[in-house]
Amino acid sequence: MDGLPAQMDLESGKDRDSLHKRRRHSRGLATRARILSVAERLFALSGLDGVSLREITSEAQVDLALVNYHFTSKEQLYRAIFARRARIISRARVRALREKGPDPTIEDVVDAFIEPLIKRLRMGDLGWGHYAAMVGQISYSKKFLDLQHELLDPTAQIFVEAFRRLDPEHDVAMSYWAYAFTLGSLLQLLVGMDRLKTMSMNSGGVDDLDRAYRRLRRYAAGGVQAALLDV
Repeated sequence: MDGLPAQMDLESGKDRDSLHKRRRHSRGLATRARILSVAERLFALSGLDGVSLREITSEAQVDLALVNYHFTSKEQLYRAIFARRARIISRARVRALREKGPDPTIEDVVDAFIEPLIKRLRMGDLGWGHYAAMVGQISYSKKFLDLQHELLDPTAQIFVEAFRRLDPEHDVAMSYWAYAFTLGSLLQLLVGMDRLKTMSMNSGGVDDLDRAYRRLRRYAAGGVQAALLDV
């Protein structure tokens, strides 16, 4: 019996240690999420080179050491931000294409590529708008070719192949152009929305995402159909 209190104290100490570890882990996750959220918005607005770590740490209200601990550098932070949404949207696009069945139409393929991102924007998560801006940045930068190759190209190739199967006789280059035209139209709409609102002085409903999506789908499908015609 004499050893029972000591055993209980030992077990109680282990429980406290476990609780402290869980709390530290939770705080670490919360801090990491706050850094990602703040940095995502700043990078979307100004790009990798237009944002300093000091700006990020100031807005996130964290020490620089914590950013270095979680991400090692500003570039690695940028890459982590892009990767977390790129993986989600890539899986969603492949799933959407699969759900179109074995013989999708041109509009089906275009819709499977465009709709997953539009759907997430409709849900009000501004982070997806930030992601679209970062795709635009990365798409025109040789600095991130490896990131494009790792996170974007596998899904891109699936859609290129889907376009190719629509007319196996055409030049394979047409399939790549079809993909590029679809991606370019989508990015121009999403990244250029603020400019359209300014140009139209906020009139005409140019920021109506649902209306824009319906027209973009038809526009892109028509463009792809034209691209697949070797004329």
